Amino acid sequence: MFFHVIFRCIINCEPKISPSVKLSIQSQCYGPQCSNISSYQWILYEQNTSATNSDNVWRKRKDLQFITTTPLDSSSIVIKEDSLDCGKFYRLAVFVQTMDGQQGMSAHDISIASPPTNGTCSITPSNGTSLMTVFNLSCSDWESESKPLSYRFQYQLQNGLHGLLYDGSNSSVSSWLPSGNFSWNYTVKVNVTVTDKNGVSASTNQLSVQVQYILDYINSSITLHMNNIHAF
Repeated sequence: MFFHVIFRCIINCEPKISPSVKLSIQSQCYGPQCSNISSYQWILYEQNTSATNSDNVWRKRKDLQFITTTPLDSSSIVIKEDSLDCGKFYRLAVFVQTMDGQQGMSAHDISIASPPTNGTCSITPSNGTSLMTVFNLSCSDWESESKPLSYRFQYQLQNGLHGLLYDGSNSSVSSWLPSGNFSWNYTVKVNVTVTDKNGVSASTNQLSVQVQYILDYINSSITLHMNNIHAF
């Protein structure tokens, strides 16, 4: 054979790649016959456990054309984000042929990162008052092969947007919170996202806390005080 083909990773090239980022791979040919290549064909295999025993088997993904943004007969391939499953193993292969019928192939194994697991997040106290109560939000016991982890704490706004409390490497944060809606019994929802160094996130932890509007708190305190005076 007068040529050989290798892979060059362009985007998402960590040993364990992030499923939420697109994967871009380019084939590179070396040898005098490279200029005579007439066709490329990309195939993706997924590792699965055999139904009859515990052996691993490689099965061809039949939907590859639907999860790529490039033709399967081009010299490079881009697989869309969120197309490969967390914790899975894949084998990407390209088959090439020259105009005079010579054939070659190259394969590249892909390991998809798994999200952080087994941890918990909490908020204390469970109720308080806006601009008065300091709430403590914390996460603990999260496990991952891809550390360090990062933590994002956000509270939900009524318009569907989010307000950011903190985004960084600290697993806990202390902060005031805005008041909740009176019709929702002053409930404020806080979302916590734990992410590994590859950008793979665990399912969002949703916490709830009651935060009373400070003027409502003052008014209710005055009313209670006046009632106590009249009681005497």
